[in-house]
Amino acid sequence: MSDIGKVAMERDRVYNRHGWTFQERGAGDLAVLWGQNANTQPLFFWLIAYVYSTPGLLARLRTEIAPYCTLSDTMPLEINSMNLPGLFANGPLLKASIFETYRMANEATSIRYVARPVTIDDGACKHELQPGMFISAPHSVNQRDPLVYPEPDQFLSDRFLETDAESGKTVPRYGKVRPWGTGAAMCKGQTFAEREIMVLGAAIISLWDISPASGTWKIPAMIPGTGVKKPLTEMRVVITRRVPP
Repeated sequence: MSDIGKVAMERDRVYNRHGWTFQERGAGDLAVLWGQNANTQPLFFWLIAYVYSTPGLLARLRTEIAPYCTLSDTMPLEINSMNLPGLFANGPLLKASIFETYRMANEATSIRYVARPVTIDDGACKHELQPGMFISAPHSVNQRDPLVYPEPDQFLSDRFLETDAESGKTVPRYGKVRPWGTGAAMCKGQTFAEREIMVLGAAIISLWDISPASGTWKIPAMIPGTGVKKPLTEMRVVITRRVPP
């Protein structure tokens, strides 16, 4: 089994250590794969599309990432090491760009069971919710609301950056966006998924140049997906190894 990846082998050792059956392993792995294909990978596509198509953003991100992503001195460029704690703690622009990608492409929805009678007054009428009902809260409704986010159809990488009152540092904050749902049922993989996207994003940004095959960037229209919206049409690009100036 020398051709099996290290991650798969380590997972197998963990399963054996805890005595998981093959049925239990399948259930656990299916949940991970579903999350990756429905959310993480589509969201990463949109992040890269926005980063490379937004004028000036790529250069700013490369400057921010450089202290935490050590590249080789020879060509083609390779990543020698990555300081992950440093990147997570000191990558506000990258994280804010991810937050803005959540706002543009994520379709988080919370499902709740009504355990006791609830009355909701929305200003126009009252809604009586009875025990046994299920309600759906689509958090994405506010994400393109101009009253909540000015210029809602524009990708603004600095939208979620704020100045911390105590430290004076620029920090990324979620604000009103809810990409992971809310409450006890909030996505349990939130931290892992977000850091995964940061690491992959930093790697791609550090090593690759991406340009539109047509010569002009055109972000595809979006259609509903399982958790993250999907592109309506294909997006053709030219990918080349980065050559530092």
